[in-house]
Amino acid sequence: MKDAWTPEQVERALSRDASLLRRLCDELAVVIRAAVAKTAAQYAASLVRTRPELVDDLTQDIGVELFKDDARCLRRWDPARGSALTTYVWHVAALKTITRTTREARKVARIRSEPQTAVALTRASQSVGEAQLEARDELRQLAAWLRDRLSGENWTVFILKFGERLPSSEIGERLGLKVNTIDARVRRIRLLAAEWRARTDRVHDARQVSGDAREQQRRAQGSAPRPRSRAANED
Repeated sequence: MKDAWTPEQVERALSRDASLLRRLCDELAVVIRAAVAKTAAQYAASLVRTRPELVDDLTQDIGVELFKDDARCLRRWDPARGSALTTYVWHVAALKTITRTTREARKVARIRSEPQTAVALTRASQSVGEAQLEARDELRQLAAWLRDRLSGENWTVFILKFGERLPSSEIGERLGLKVNTIDARVRRIRLLAAEWRARTDRVHDARQVSGDAREQQRRAQGSAPRPRSRAANED
């Protein structure tokens, strides 16, 4: 699909041009559905098999989210950051699909695990250790922080490199870029990730210091001698 949208056209569609708005909605609906179907099949194939209506539900929900709050998400698109409107919407839909299907999969897993015995739960937990779970959660936090700091193409590199763990050569083939270019973008992403880590550590250290100070104050108050009562003083 040829993408000829400009920010001015999008703004006109959202503000006063009903026919342009219909065209915008029709084109983006196709993009959203394609992104949802591909991403769900890749990240939540078993969930799609048990819930065939999931793709339609997600397509509708993400379309609504794109236009809610005066189309705030849609208005965040900036072609100067390197992506066409349809590419931007594709990435938004893919990320939201990953988030939603992950949440749904956890809900299904929790329901299924309730009647299991402690032994069965232990065996199930061995496939994904605590460190892996923490790493996945950390990756999601990093992704949320990077979303506003990466262009559309660099965001794709981040998803493919750190989310799907693809080699630079395969990422280059998908995006039509040289391996050296991919590696340079990965280095840039790693620098941003280091900045995020430093910020996160500073917040954690500040909270730890604050907590230690409160604990020391509590202990000091607990060990301080209590004032004698008036009756004891008279004795």
